[in-house]
Amino acid sequence: MKTFYAAAAAVLISLAGTGMAAADDISADVLTYNGQTQVATARGNVVIHANEGATMIGASGEYHFKDGSAYLTGGVHYARGASTMSADTVHVLGDKTIRGVGSVDLYDGEAQRTVRGEQVTYNPDTGFSRVEGSAYVSTPDGSLTAPLIEGNAREIRFTATGGVQFESDVHQLSGSGDQAVYTKSPDAEDGKVVLTGNAYAVQNGNAFRGPELIFELADNFVQTKGRSTLIITNTGSSAGDTPEG
Repeated sequence: MKTFYAAAAAVLISLAGTGMAAADDISADVLTYNGQTQVATARGNVVIHANEGATMIGASGEYHFKDGSAYLTGGVHYARGASTMSADTVHVLGDKTIRGVGSVDLYDGEAQRTVRGEQVTYNPDTGFSRVEGSAYVSTPDGSLTAPLIEGNAREIRFTATGGVQFESDVHQLSGSGDQAVYTKSPDAEDGKVVLTGNAYAVQNGNAFRGPELIFELADNFVQTKGRSTLIITNTGSSAGDTPEG
């Protein structure tokens, strides 16, 4: 393996006073560096270590020293702190936004959150999240599945659209609708799910149907809005129904 250090070190020195993110080192079987564009192109067993603790591993790609952006393809694995991502390709932008394409699997160990989809865009600093194509987001409260899920992981707000499934073993709840909004205050036990559009849910064996269903997860409280139907099969359930015309 040929390791690319000398040219990278020279570029890092020139960027030291700019505050730009840069790689600590890049290694690969074949490496080329363009001093004019300040772009390193790598092929074969590529490993990039960034100076903020991120590591990227893939088959081939490139690194842009001007803005700290990188692109890797071929069984890519990305890790930074408690977050890991695997995908066919991963692109890290200069603002630290991570975009994975192809069988993306992102896990945030700190929040115990799993995100999967055909394309995932995520910024660990701002919390911006967008999952497209067989989108799946799992939290300790439960999971959302839909064609599109987007929101903010730091504020803990996700909106799923296009035919949604919600599952929660811990709250004995499952539901579906045209759209679902999941919110939760950070470091609190106040998770909330709002299902709208042909909403249907089952909790503790009791079925709810209506244009809008609201579930306060911590209290196992259910509220319906619009003309709704409740079918009670488990009279021992703590779930309640509060219809509103």
